[in-house]
Amino acid sequence: MSAGQSPCQIVKQFLPEKKVDVLRLSGELDAHTSKQVQAAINELFAAGHCQLVIDLQNLTYMSSAGAGLFIVVQSEAEEKGGQVVLVNPAPPARYVFDLLGLTAQFRIADTEQAALERF
Repeated sequence: MSAGQSPCQIVKQFLPEKKVDVLRLSGELDAHTSKQVQAAINELFAAGHCQLVIDLQNLTYMSSAGAGLFIVVQSEAEEKGGQVVLVNPAPPARYVFDLLGLTAQFRIADTEQAALERF
């Protein structure tokens, strides 16, 4: 983690009417904290939940490990018949996606409501 920054926080919410899990991430997403996020998502997959909205608007930092996490999560969700929609990536996340040429690889919505409309 960068000095003065916070670790990645995860807030999970299940929306039964849509059968979608919303994860709101804040703080830093790097090689260390991406393991925490992956574990939280693996719990959802193990419970049969594979429709995910992941809100990135409050990330203060994201490394390439964070981008790699989303590639893996998207692939796993699709293998299980689900999908992942990312919401409003904060500038640090958007920068990494653009730098690595990954922006077009993801479903990205400007708002959580717009993301939920894709399900």
